[in-house]
Amino acid sequence: MAGTVVVCGDSLATRFGLFHRRDSSAFPQLLRKALAVQGLKVVSLAKAGLMVRDTQAQLDRVINMDPAVVILFNGGRESLLRDSRLLNLIRTDPRRVAATGWKAPLQAIRRCIYKGFLASVQGPRGDLAATLIMSSPNLHHGEFRASFNDVLDAILDRTSAHVIAIVPCGLEMRIYPWSIRNNVAIQETVARSAQHSDRVTCIDLRDDHYLSPENFQGDGVHYSEAGHRAIAAELEQRVTSLDLAAATPDEPVSQSLSRK
Repeated sequence: MAGTVVVCGDSLATRFGLFHRRDSSAFPQLLRKALAVQGLKVVSLAKAGLMVRDTQAQLDRVINMDPAVVILFNGGRESLLRDSRLLNLIRTDPRRVAATGWKAPLQAIRRCIYKGFLASVQGPRGDLAATLIMSSPNLHHGEFRASFNDVLDAILDRTSAHVIAIVPCGLEMRIYPWSIRNNVAIQETVARSAQHSDRVTCIDLRDDHYLSPENFQGDGVHYSEAGHRAIAAELEQRVTSLDLAAATPDEPVSQSLSRK
């Protein structure tokens, strides 16, 4: 077995987060070590802050590698709310040293307001709460669906690669303001991608197996070393079970996907 495995995604595919900014223990690096003995090379294009539109921009680079497998881990950043002046006024940084003296009560008030805001945007009227502070998700789920389907279409049509799509899911959003409705729709888009080709498979991180607290960093969103080990183990099993020699390009699938 030989070939290239390409990883595309955002900070969920690295150890970037509140407390860990090195990616030496991220699943792409763990997978690289595990698959090297089988002659497979792992190349990671994942980077904190990227969205599915950035994966679209990387497509020519991905296709030119003639990959055997492409791992798509998109959808984490898209549901974060954009910064607004009102949001920045109440935002708190959990890494910041606790204030002392007369500033301590002010910091406590900000934290209470921010927690209340998080509860409101994650509730049934979350879209209204986000609108009131003049914010919105980084990318609407409809735009995500169109871009994600274009990426999937291009890979299946222009290469013989197998695609492993990872459905993103955080343990909880205790610190960051997320649009929950947008996030759920994005998760469903990724989960449904496996229905349209026998060369696409999904790893659904909404399964209880992955939602153990020790698999997450302190923000409840980014994965810890244990979480990356669990993802890497599942990916190794999926990749090694593929018949990489038999794959051939598919017909375009974007139209069928867009109807879902």
